[in-house]
Amino acid sequence: MIPKRTFLGQVPEPKFKLGDRVKITEYPSHDPYHYGRGGTIVKINPGPAYGLLIDGMESMGTHKWYVGNELGQGPESRTIGRTIIIPDILMGVAGIGGIFGSLFIKNPTASMVVLMVGSMAFAVAAHGVLMRIIENQTGFELNCPPAK
Repeated sequence: MIPKRTFLGQVPEPKFKLGDRVKITEYPSHDPYHYGRGGTIVKINPGPAYGLLIDGMESMGTHKWYVGNELGQGPESRTIGRTIIIPDILMGVAGIGGIFGSLFIKNPTASMVVLMVGSMAFAVAAHGVLMRIIENQTGFELNCPPAK
C-alpha cells in the first residue's frame, strides 16, 4: 500500500508504533467517554491515523481514526482494572429478598407477583454470573463522561 501524501507531498511519520500505550488527551475527543483513557495502538492507517483498543472497552473493538495530536504518552498498564460483578450480585440479592418477602404478603395475588418478580430477578442474575464467568468477563465499569 502506498502511503498517502500531504498537500506538500510529504508523508507524515507515525508518532506511535503498534503496541504503544497512549492516552487520549484532546477534549472533546471523538467520544467524550474516551477522554483521559488509556489505550493500546493496534492499527496504523496511512496518514497516519491510529486504531486503539481503549482500556475497559475492549469488547467494543478497535476505535479508529485517532490522529497523533489527539494522543499522548499513556500509562504502561491498563488504567481500568477488573472489579467484581456488582450488578449481578445485587440483582441476585434482590431476587432472594423478593422470594422470601413473598412469604409475608397476605394478599395472594400480590404475593404471587412478588414471588415471580423475585424468581425472575434471581434467574437473570444467576445467568449473568455464569455467562460472565464462562466468557471470562468478570469486570464491571461505570462508564461516565468526564467533568468539564
